[in-house]
Formats: sequence, C-alpha cells, structure tokens
Amino acid sequence: MKQNMMFALLASCCAFGVSSAQADTISFNYNFDLTQPSYQEADLISFDGARIESQRVQVGDVVEMTYTFKPGQAINLRAGNSEQILWLGAEQDASRSKPNTSNFTIANLSFDLLGLRGNFQSPPAGAIHASGSSHIGSYFSGNFITPGQSVSFTGLRARFSVQELQDNAHYYNAPFFLLASLGGSVSVQAVPEAHTYAMLLGGFAVLALLRRRYPKPA
Repeated sequence: MKQNMMFALLASCCAFGVSSAQADTISFNYNFDLTQPSYQEADLISFDGARIESQRVQVGDVVEMTYTFKPGQAINLRAGNSEQILWLGAEQDASRSKPNTSNFTIANLSFDLLGLRGNFQSPPAGAIHASGSSHIGSYFSGNFITPGQSVSFTGLRARFSVQELQDNAHYYNAPFFLLASLGGSVSVQAVPEAHTYAMLLGGFAVLALLRRRYPKPA
C-alpha cells in the first residue's frame, strides 16, 4: 500500500515535470516596412511579413509578438466616431501538407505600443478567442482614443498564454498585423531619428555661437 502510494506520487511528479518542460516562451519578432502595406484604405491598413523560421506553438506556451517598423517610420491613428482595431498575429505554415485550422483560446493577455505619442482614453481590451482560420494572435477592439484625437507609435507588442489550441500544436511562420480606426484614419508618418535631432540641435548651437561672436550692429 505504502509502496503503491509512493509510486503514484513519483509518477505524478514525473508527469508534472514533463508537462512543465513542454511549455515554452515562443517569440515572434519582425521588423515591417510601412511603405509596403498588403492592404490599405483611408481607415484601415494591414501588413503581411515575409516568412520566418517556423515556430511550434502548443497548449501551455507563452507567446510574445513584437512587431517594429523601419527606422523613421510610425503609424498614426486618428479616432473617428467608431471603434479602433489593433490585431497582431502569425499565420500558419502553409507549406505543411495538412495545415490545421487554429481555433484557440488565450489568457493573461497584455499589450503595449512602442514609441507611443498621445494618450488612450481607455487601455486596449483584447479578445481571448479566435476561430476558423490558420492563425494565432491577439485582437483588440474598442473606443480607445478620444474622438478627433490621434496617437502615433513605432511598434506593437502583445503577450499571452495559450489555453486551448485545436489539435494541440501548430507551426507558424508568417507574422502580420492589422490596424483600423473606423470613421477616422490610419496613416504612415515619418519620425525624425535621433541623429536628425542631434544635427538640428548642433545647427542651433552654431547659430548661437555666431550671434555671440558677430552681434548685430547698433
């Protein structure tokens, strides 16, 4: 009896160890060129990244998606009279012989905009379930920005844990994101880089020095 209990306890500990070992943190990092959208309208823009090395995602994994833009690029979201949508995801590897659909549920969802300028009237609230297509990711929809106001940013980041995943495991290798501001506008804008600011400040310093050395005649 005692031996059986010890064996059962050992087996459960081993099973827990195997389960824990299987869980992992999966990172999707991609740098997008905003001059090449895959689809664009006045209030919507989407980007599909080039294929990256396939990542195996399974139940229990933590997924991190960090999508940045080329230097000097930013997205500007101007709120209209309706909701804003921010969608980060990764497509399933289409080269596999039998790609699976990816009905999934996620939890512990967090979201961040990199290089944010401007303010949200409420933090983005994300959906925790998607179905019917070969992707995994996070989807945020709501009235996050005050109507008539704008925000700009130079990247997006989402993090979540996978609770359920159809067929238990999938491979993904094509990052994407979609942004919309229904009734408003979504546009790409140039952001001066650090060296541009440095050159500008340097120019002002030179002008100040010249004025000191050569004051205007009375």
